[in-house]
Amino acid sequence: MKRVLPQLLTSVRGIRRRPTPPVDWVEDATTYSEAHSVITDPYTSSPYPQKDMETMYESSVQSAKAAKRQKELGRVKRKIHSIDFSHIPIEDQVVVLFPGQGAQHVKMGSKVYDCEASKKLFDNASEVLGYDLYALCQEGPSTKLNQTIYSQPAVFVSSLAAMEKLRTEQPDIDDRLTEVAGFSVGEYAALVVGGCLSFEDAMKIVKVRAEAMHECCQLIASGMMTVRVNASSRLKEAMFDARQVAEEKNELSICEDANFLFCQHRVVGGSETCLSFLETNAKKYNFDVLKRLAVGGAFHTRLMNDALGSVKQVLKEVKLEPPRLNVYSNYTGKVYPRKLGEIRECLTKQINNPVKWEQIQQVLYRKHEDYKFPNFIEPPREGQIDRETMEVERTLNPTCTGTSVLAVAYKDGVAIMTDRVVSYGKTARYKNITRQYKVNRHCIVAFGGDHADFQWLQNVIERQEAELRSYDADAQLTPKALHGYLTSLMYYRRSKMNPLWNTLVIAGMQPEPLNHGVYKPFIGVITQRGVAYKTQSVATGMGAMLLNQAIETDVRAKSGELDEEGAVAILRKCMELTVYHDCVADDTFDITTVNHIGGAKFREPEQIVGNWEIAEYNCQYE
Repeated sequence: MKRVLPQLLTSVRGIRRRPTPPVDWVEDATTYSEAHSVITDPYTSSPYPQKDMETMYESSVQSAKAAKRQKELGRVKRKIHSIDFSHIPIEDQVVVLFPGQGAQHVKMGSKVYDCEASKKLFDNASEVLGYDLYALCQEGPSTKLNQTIYSQPAVFVSSLAAMEKLRTEQPDIDDRLTEVAGFSVGEYAALVVGGCLSFEDAMKIVKVRAEAMHECCQLIASGMMTVRVNASSRLKEAMFDARQVAEEKNELSICEDANFLFCQHRVVGGSETCLSFLETNAKKYNFDVLKRLAVGGAFHTRLMNDALGSVKQVLKEVKLEPPRLNVYSNYTGKVYPRKLGEIRECLTKQINNPVKWEQIQQVLYRKHEDYKFPNFIEPPREGQIDRETMEVERTLNPTCTGTSVLAVAYKDGVAIMTDRVVSYGKTARYKNITRQYKVNRHCIVAFGGDHADFQWLQNVIERQEAELRSYDADAQLTPKALHGYLTSLMYYRRSKMNPLWNTLVIAGMQPEPLNHGVYKPFIGVITQRGVAYKTQSVATGMGAMLLNQAIETDVRAKSGELDEEGAVAILRKCMELTVYHDCVADDTFDITTVNHIGGAKFREPEQIVGNWEIAEYNCQYE
């Protein structure tokens, strides 16, 4: 009996082997670098068990040590892939992102066809493809345009046609272009703009690629869908069970990650049976199914294995050049290497491996100097080059967020304080980012919440300022006027179920309409729901739970005699408490004061010297 029992247990495990808990579910829910940040960054928090994160971290540390030893022995040479564009000011640099399959629609390209260079691209593509591509884009039908053999060339050519239109409207765009990336088939458009491929050669590859992938899709009914995961999701286990169901039906069991989109969002590719299983059992495994994609198959999965040979062969027949821009690879999530053989290998492996779009965005997002970022351009889906005329899509889930904002009014002005970190999910990833924006001499806006939404708001505010100056060169937005305008905007967006995920604090000096030259301190707050109010002191985010009463008590105790240094001292004390209690707060912070005489004055960033001896009084501290 002692011999039989282990054999039975072994055979049972062989029949149905589930992922080993709990590390697998941690890997399933975390981002690619979250494990490193949680262990090494003292200002980072995570909902994942420390023990499991340490297991992941230790395995990667061992690999890093081995690589370091090889480097010290001289067996590994340092590879420099990225091109240095530091001679171009960061705010003048341009990053272009090209869409992938799924962006196609009837009438695409109609807004750029009046450009001669764009028209020529459609004509050249039609010669290679053997049919009138522009006519197909304009007339459809959509059922035909959505087929892989037609949609991939359509998206590729339309993207480059939009780029040509952009060049006619902004002749200096090529001089400022530094980074370029494309999603799936959009990667070939990126390589053309990056100078690695000619349009004709890229068109040949896209044609062969589309035909090969279309043939793979005929093997089994398949598709792709977008899902949202969280720390408790068991997506990997769900995909494993879905494959088991397909095998029981004697079907090809395809169900795996196809695209990493952004924080907590990814695309799963699989057979129809597997995708139906995931849709039916999403609640059981604690993840959300968002939507099915308008594609013809499970791209970037094992289903595409048979397409590798055709693409590999056509890549050998075309001429490649080293990129003159930083072009990002979907396969590695990094800048393409300079070796042409490695470029061919990455393009081949891209077909049956997940698209690392999230990782690419991470690298691009780190390209900033303080609050200055490059200009990001995506060739518009509707053929509109003017981005200001496009409706901004709703932020489904805040991704890169800031936390507390503290502000106090004193007798001669206002003081406002924010830390200098923007978190990616729950990871304090981006340091030294200012969360305050100077509107004009007498007005400052600080934000908590989604950074991307606030960047959009900055553009809106800049346009309002420019419009005012077009009527009067000396005109500028007052804090009260800006507070009213942003209140209407935030409430309107919320009412349209298209909210901006921000809490805004507007601070400054408000001129008295009946007393020329007299200014009074002003602090206004606007929440995501459009609720607005004026106050003498405020703490938002985590600070709202900790400090609102403390700040109000200190301000009331001064009974109108609070001066600038006193206000700053109150904020400095409160920020210290925030750092102790808020696990995603940073110890470095910005202080800005605004008064009538000196205007808005940004002080040098300050750092809190923490005294963690008080932690011994916390029963949860170890």
